[in-house]
Amino acid sequence: MIKEARAMADSNKLDDARDKLVEAQNSLEDVDDESKPMIGDAERFAQEVMWKACDYFSTPRMDKYLEQAKSFDEDPSKPLPSVDDDVKEELAANPLAPIAGALSFYIQSAIQSLQAIEKIINRGIDHWLFLICACFTFR
Repeated sequence: MIKEARAMADSNKLDDARDKLVEAQNSLEDVDDESKPMIGDAERFAQEVMWKACDYFSTPRMDKYLEQAKSFDEDPSKPLPSVDDDVKEELAANPLAPIAGALSFYIQSAIQSLQAIEKIINRGIDHWLFLICACFTFR
């Protein structure tokens, strides 16, 4: 269509060329209107994939807050639980949660210390066994 409009403009048929360009523009708008449902589907799919990718990093607290947000979206008049209620619920579900990180660190440090002591003892025993064997060999 644009080539036809250019040919019309070259032969001084400017009104016809402008009409042809308007017709081309209108046909593009029709294509745009037809593609909107497909674009919406693609956007929904992309958003769903994005949320699934975020699920790998979600925590129980994030899931709980997402449920609360969905609940509020469905019924804004329903009161949301307070932060204190959420904390009490989390502590009831897992009482060691507040100290789990520190506890894990100290247990890991203790294990590493015991492994280091074991290496020292094993090296010492090997060293003493070598000396004892050497003494009996040279007699």
